[in-house]
Amino acid sequence: MLGREPAQQQPPDHGQNQQEIDGAHGNGPAEPSAAAVQCTAATPPPRPLFFARFCAGWVYASQGTVAASLLEKQRRYEEAVELLQLLLGGNACLSRRGTWWCRLSINLEHLKQVDAALEVAEAALADPYVRHDVPGVFQSPFQAAPLDLDTDAFFPARASAIERRLQDIALGGAGPLVQATWETHYGALCRGVSWSRFSLPQLLEISECIGGVGLSVVFRLMAEDHAGSSGGLPDLLLWRTTPHRDARLVEVKGPTDRLSEQQRAWIAAMSAAGLQVE
Repeated sequence: MLGREPAQQQPPDHGQNQQEIDGAHGNGPAEPSAAAVQCTAATPPPRPLFFARFCAGWVYASQGTVAASLLEKQRRYEEAVELLQLLLGGNACLSRRGTWWCRLSINLEHLKQVDAALEVAEAALADPYVRHDVPGVFQSPFQAAPLDLDTDAFFPARASAIERRLQDIALGGAGPLVQATWETHYGALCRGVSWSRFSLPQLLEISECIGGVGLSVVFRLMAEDHAGSSGGLPDLLLWRTTPHRDARLVEVKGPTDRLSEQQRAWIAAMSAAGLQVE
């Protein structure tokens, strides 16, 4: 069972059909009526792509994603494959298509269909919807985050600014940035920020103990895939200032617990950046 490309259906060109009919009768192309011109002029511009998350299709696709995960946990891979193919055949939740392609390929490997899994991976690379760029992310002053934060459009739309900021952090600029942000925006509602969890002196200590390189790696992962990286971080952050400044991240597990894929990805990335993780 192979993954299929999303259907590319072209809407019927009723205007062309009418012209063909008029031509057959010798009437030539019909002139648009005043009502038609007014209707066309009043047609609203297309909404940004990330607005799709507020429609029913997004909700159904989200439910389908959860259902596929449950089927995989029950090792019902054939059913999971069928569901993922159905999701990929639609046009909702475009930011999740990369995840669906990945899960489909892995499930096919579980079914010993190695060639089919490879074809799915190749199809994913050709999917035009895996990456997209969208403008206009703030539509209301009451938003706690840009509307494209959890989509693949977030990083590409701000790549140059994010790269400059990450470079500043890696070179030791985290402390002044934390100080300035605290003084300027303290108390403002912002997704992912809790102003009461740590004091400003504690945040400055933590930034020094973790180090610029480690912080830049963590922030890069969050910027590139905020939705995918929001979970899986280690449970504990331990830091000390004497005899020297350093930090350690600890994932707490019971005797029978296993690391999730997200947790493994975080541990690998932070270990590669020189952070102490256990």
